[in-house]
Amino acid sequence: MLSIPLLLAALTSLASADSAPRSISVPLTAPRTAGKHISPGRYLAKRDLNLTDFQDAVYYGNGTIGNGTFQFLFDTGSSDVFVPDPQCPFFQCSGERYSRSGHSLNKTVSMSYGTGEVDGYIYQDAVTVDGLTSRNQTFVSAAVDTLLQESDANGIIGLAFAPVSKTNSTPFFDNLVADGLVEKPEFGIYYGREDDGTGGDSEIVLGGRNPEKFVGDFHEVPVVQKYWWTVALDEVRVGGKCAGGKVNATRGYAAIDSGTQNIVAPKAAAAAIFSSIPGGKIFGNTSVGGLIDSTVQYVYPCNTTAKFMPTLVFGGKEFAIDPKDLKAGEQADAGPGYCMANIFGSDIDNKGLTVWIVGDVFLRSWYTVFNHKGMSGTRPTVSFARAVQKGS
Repeated sequence: MLSIPLLLAALTSLASADSAPRSISVPLTAPRTAGKHISPGRYLAKRDLNLTDFQDAVYYGNGTIGNGTFQFLFDTGSSDVFVPDPQCPFFQCSGERYSRSGHSLNKTVSMSYGTGEVDGYIYQDAVTVDGLTSRNQTFVSAAVDTLLQESDANGIIGLAFAPVSKTNSTPFFDNLVADGLVEKPEFGIYYGREDDGTGGDSEIVLGGRNPEKFVGDFHEVPVVQKYWWTVALDEVRVGGKCAGGKVNATRGYAAIDSGTQNIVAPKAAAAAIFSSIPGGKIFGNTSVGGLIDSTVQYVYPCNTTAKFMPTLVFGGKEFAIDPKDLKAGEQADAGPGYCMANIFGSDIDNKGLTVWIVGDVFLRSWYTVFNHKGMSGTRPTVSFARAVQKGS
């Protein structure tokens, strides 16, 4: 999870009639590559349960650890699970605390996220999301949480790859796959939009995808690094042209991050984008803490049309950002008719790659599937299809 706030598995006993692997919808962080078009008809979700959308900023859903129920953010930008510890102060942690009913590993850990820190004790216990259980899941009982203190969510289930784990443990979804609890080694994410009346339809599908939440074919892009879900970004276009006037100005690598509210671009790329939006300009700098040390903020005219919305290009295909999502709100201090943008500039290093962090601002327009083996069965991929929103 690399969010900027307000710029922000062992198999449990199942009934014999329902013991087959299944997909479940659960309520609820470069060089040009060739993409593949995939027919959506092969993938069918079996159940749909709503995910809570809190002001298009946080999407979370219920799960249990031991005998406690928690509100989890499902995060492709991290790999660990954590919930509040009884020691966590109330101004940091909301809701239920972990009862410490599981097995303590007698270890502590400190984890840095995009905009906060989590410190706590390492345990093992049964972690369950809508009937899918990782029985001996390693997780953190957080005594300190500066990450979610302003959120209705009080825990995270990380969905990135094992090398990201600060507890050196197998991620929750990986355990479900290994134990044969899901139909396919993939999960699909749909984020609704409050203004469109689709916020209450948000969901994550563990083991498949929901054809009612997207239209058209999927476009598959290979993961270039099994750390975050990182794919090659060909370029960004504004007004039908390369932002900044040349492809290399915005080409790079993008971590597709379901736990991030915004888009964080390398500083040079962000400058190229807003130099291409008529009236776009720097507003200021801010320090947010965590992995994202500082960001450059941008503003642009609130009446900017869809023509000048940034369009990300993955595998040769364009994926536009909706004007509703680029706009973070009016910013009178920048001048009459100016709005703060939901794209920021910050240089983030990921194992030697300077990466983009592409979050909810993008995901609301594009139903996204994260597959551990891809259609080839040999490498992880991320696939995009047009999300069903108002007017789509």
